Amino acid sequence: MGGGTHISGETVTIEIPAGLFNQLEKAGKRKRQSVTNYLANLLQDQEEATKAQRRWKDIESGKTKTIPAEQVYKDLGLL
Repeated sequence: MGGGTHISGETVTIEIPAGLFNQLEKAGKRKRQSVTNYLANLLQDQEEATKAQRRWKDIESGKTKTIPAEQVYKDLGLL
C-alpha cells in the first residue's frame, strides 16, 4: 500500500490502493459524480463535521454561549 502526494499549483495528486479507488468510483457513479468530486465532497463533509464537533464541545464547556430561539425570534420581531 503505497501512498504519496504531489502538489502542483491548484492540483494535488494522491496515490491510493486500487481497491479503494474502485469503491470510490462505484460510489461516485451512484451519486453521478466523478471520483474527484465525490472524494472532495467526502473530505468537505468530514471537515464540517469536525468543526461542528468542536463547536459542540465549546457549547458544552460554556466557552460559547447560546441564545434561546424565542429570544432570537423576539429580537427579529417575529414574535
